[in-house]
Amino acid sequence: MREYACSIHQASIMPRTDDAKNWQPNASDQNLIDRMTEYLILAEHCLIKLRALDKSHVKTLWLELQAVFQGDPVKYPSAMAAQNDAKGRRDFLAKCHAICFPPPSVVSHSPEDYILMYFSAVASLQCQASQELRSHPYAGEIAYRANLGS
Repeated sequence: MREYACSIHQASIMPRTDDAKNWQPNASDQNLIDRMTEYLILAEHCLIKLRALDKSHVKTLWLELQAVFQGDPVKYPSAMAAQNDAKGRRDFLAKCHAICFPPPSVVSHSPEDYILMYFSAVASLQCQASQELRSHPYAGEIAYRANLGS
């Protein structure tokens, strides 16, 4: 099973400036930090659950579900919207949220659920990192604080 790193590694290896350390996020930036932290924690939680299972079974499921996930961008968040497509990004992130945080009555806690939740959490993090942080002056600090929270 190929495990994808869900942390934003540059944030942990790049030196932090005093300006970044002292930066106070506004409500929108804090919301982004909180959302990224939620998805990082969820991705880690899913991997912990999957590591406790039979590795060969999980590997088979992983590969099957990866093909399904990537092959159905209507159902799954597998194709990000263009950088300037705000509605497309909202729709993409809504798909991620629906899979990652379903109502308790819907969650079955099966290996399949954990794999799809993991894929969706990573997709959300990739979207947020590539589209919402792309031009932010404190992108590294936001990623650092999200990782710190996880």
